Amino acid sequence: GGGLSIRKSLELTRAKKEDRVQGQGFGDDFVSFGANTPTDKSKTAEGGSASKGDKMAMDPAPPTDGMLRSTAGFEVNKKSPWSRGQAYNTRSSDKMVDLHMEILDFVSFIKPTKAEVKRRETLVDFMRQVCADLWPESELHVFGSYATGMFLPSSDVDMAAIGCNESPVTALNRLARVLRNDGNFDKIQVIAKAKVPIIKWDDRESGIALNICINQKDGIANTQWVLAKKAEIDPLEPILLVLKQFLYNRDLHETFTGGWGSYLLTMTIISHLQHHPGQGPDHTKAETNLGALLIDYLHLYGLRFNMERIGISVRDGGSFFQKRSQGRADA
Repeated sequence: GGGLSIRKSLELTRAKKEDRVQGQGFGDDFVSFGANTPTDKSKTAEGGSASKGDKMAMDPAPPTDGMLRSTAGFEVNKKSPWSRGQAYNTRSSDKMVDLHMEILDFVSFIKPTKAEVKRRETLVDFMRQVCADLWPESELHVFGSYATGMFLPSSDVDMAAIGCNESPVTALNRLARVLRNDGNFDKIQVIAKAKVPIIKWDDRESGIALNICINQKDGIANTQWVLAKKAEIDPLEPILLVLKQFLYNRDLHETFTGGWGSYLLTMTIISHLQHHPGQGPDHTKAETNLGALLIDYLHLYGLRFNMERIGISVRDGGSFFQKRSQGRADA
């Protein structure tokens, strides 16, 4: 499938988290996935040969219609493997253009390879057969980031077994016995006392984490809604993937430790994009620069948004509300 294997990607990511390198500036704030692969400096972003003169003659002005296209920088940057060993310098006076280019390359780098997708498909097919054997009337559904396609190499595969004719905890314990007897899985854990009981485990070969809940349909319906928004709002996927990795590198991606889970992060991004003022003198043209959208998101939720008092709704074009008006105020 090309690219790093799932296990190698996860190992490099986890190793880097344990050995952080402190840096200066926005670019160094990202944590590398591992050592850079040597880059042929004679190649352009499109893969063709180019002399130094040809590179300097490249027009740095971004396209005006639709999403901006990716381009290569000119200086070596070993901390960002998605840059292919080059820094981002389009010579534009607007540095958000450089950030936009880097986001596009990061998304291209982090997107799953064919091998990674195939392994997840194989695991889901296996669990679908297991559930059919245990509960012939049941159906196994995937939901969450794997189902939307907006997942990282470190992301879980979320599944729901619908139509099980026994209690969730009983069903999960039966499933745990099957997984333990199979011998190909690690870290098998039934979390029975959670609001929604689940079983979690890791695939031994790839390191992929998986989980299953029983007879819970909310995640399936929510996933369909997010898929519709993904098709409707082009910047959603790249902004989401950058922020997912940003939170993951800082151990802020788990809700039970006080972080922001994937669904909450997705809702805040959708709300941000629904209310973004846009560009142009009359702000009627949608903003397509991903760098500007990312920085505006961080500015909104990092500095200006009062999370104790204000809630967000993404229904019907999006709105804000006072939590107190719905009896949910924290203040």
